[in-house]
Amino acid sequence: ALIAARRKKTQVEKADFVDAVDRIVAGLEKKSRIITPKEKKAIAYHEAGHAAVSWLTEHASPLVKVTIVPRGRSLGAAWYLPEERQLTTKAQMMDEMCAALGGRASEQVVFGEVSTGALSDLEKITKQAYAMVSVYGLNDKIGNVSYYDSSGQSEYSFQKPYSEKTSELIDNEVKLLIDGAYERTLQILRDNREKLDKLAALLLEKEVIYKEDMQTIFGDRTFNKEEEPLIHDVNKEKEMNVDPAVDVIESVESDGLDKPGLTETS
Repeated sequence: ALIAARRKKTQVEKADFVDAVDRIVAGLEKKSRIITPKEKKAIAYHEAGHAAVSWLTEHASPLVKVTIVPRGRSLGAAWYLPEERQLTTKAQMMDEMCAALGGRASEQVVFGEVSTGALSDLEKITKQAYAMVSVYGLNDKIGNVSYYDSSGQSEYSFQKPYSEKTSELIDNEVKLLIDGAYERTLQILRDNREKLDKLAALLLEKEVIYKEDMQTIFGDRTFNKEEEPLIHDVNKEKEMNVDPAVDVIESVESDGLDKPGLTETS
């Protein structure tokens, strides 16, 4: 409401809500920050790379918006709506890594060189890769072993719970995971270079784009799956002589998996 009032509007619109969220999450818009045209183009391709790869991989979080408006310490950002998961598979984590690497890969594909703009992305995927290998047991060479200490006693230990040889193996497997994800990301962007260029040009023109703009350029995501509604249509089920309460209970009981609490590393 305050943002709408500052813009002398008579009613609050969707853009005002979005800007309010941006301000809370990312900080104030830095209108005074000086960015050269070359840097702005690099930022646009970086964010377009994130958006494109997340759109083109099955398990990456659905895109909400992409912006190259500087806020706080950020020069640009891509916003996603993560799906709620109780369990995460290796394929899902690999798609998330590819989406995170989309910015750096886009710079490599377009400019032939990379910048320091991918610092937070690299930090994220490095932690994720180490968690896959040494915590969640998602690596074939390390096997079904977890070096995670839920008791917290390892904080007071000066030694790692594995040998130097295993430590070296973990480092090598992490590098292989990240290198594989990066090569896959590069190939996705090379195969969709024309659409990447259109997306970056649109970002430079509008500075903020939404899911609808992604659909215009890339088309609908082929991975969208129709999910069973959580709220059943009672009237429709009565016509079919179905007791909705019984139907819900049976569907819950048929999924009798024990789901232990997991601490995911992002």
